[in-house]
Amino acid sequence: MLFVILSGALLVTFAVDFLFWERRHDVEKELAVGGPGRDFVANVTVFNLAFDDRTESVTATTTVDVRPRKKDGDIRSLYYGYQSEPGGISSNVVPCTEQMKGCFTAYEDVPKSDGPHIKTAMVRLAQLPILLTQDRPEIWYPFDRYSFRFDFLGWVNTDKGEANVSFEKLTMRDSESNFILREDSDRYFLVRRPFIRIVSIVFFLLSIAFLAYLRRVGDPKELLPQSLGFFGALWGLRSILLPASVNVFPTLVDYVILIEFCFLFLIIVSKVSLTREANTSR
Repeated sequence: MLFVILSGALLVTFAVDFLFWERRHDVEKELAVGGPGRDFVANVTVFNLAFDDRTESVTATTTVDVRPRKKDGDIRSLYYGYQSEPGGISSNVVPCTEQMKGCFTAYEDVPKSDGPHIKTAMVRLAQLPILLTQDRPEIWYPFDRYSFRFDFLGWVNTDKGEANVSFEKLTMRDSESNFILREDSDRYFLVRRPFIRIVSIVFFLLSIAFLAYLRRVGDPKELLPQSLGFFGALWGLRSILLPASVNVFPTLVDYVILIEFCFLFLIIVSKVSLTREANTSR
């Protein structure tokens, strides 16, 4: 009866994960960066998120759509920062000017007596680095978690002084293949996909149950081959749970497997010792 209940609970968990937990959730958020008095307005789209396990960093492709609040506002250059240091200074200002070939990927030219003037523009940049905070480092794999935030500042036709761009909307695509994107207030989180975490917990519980079974095996001759099979199964599970991209050693998975190896060794030693004592006393 217990086996049926556990099997049903496991099936329900995987079904919920497939239908709900693994779903992608894009972020669409109204920003309160700047006020109505600023001369230009911008919307930001972030997509192609890519996490590098080796460097524990994220890059993304961003597009910034800029338009003036007034009809006579021309766009000759755009400088914007997207993350700030603790002191409030943007450390990653991205420049885009008329002289930079291919910087404005889309724009609206308005003819004037002295030549065309750019009225609205789109700036697209790939491989833009995003600074991460390790909430739980990779040693906790697959329960590691990373967070980041955006602090947008923008200047049109200047690169210093008071910002004159008001950022109104942020759209971020949940596009990282090994992580899911979550939002909490002004912070964004990258966590491992639920499936790998569920599978890790299931394998852990199954290995504990098998250890309990080995503890009840009476004949040491039967215990040894079953223990070797258990040893090989654990090592095989490690290679499944830990992808090659995770280069941290040890991780939480390694610690759990090592502890189970120690318990397995203690079971074998205790069984052999008890058998020898029983044979000696005869």
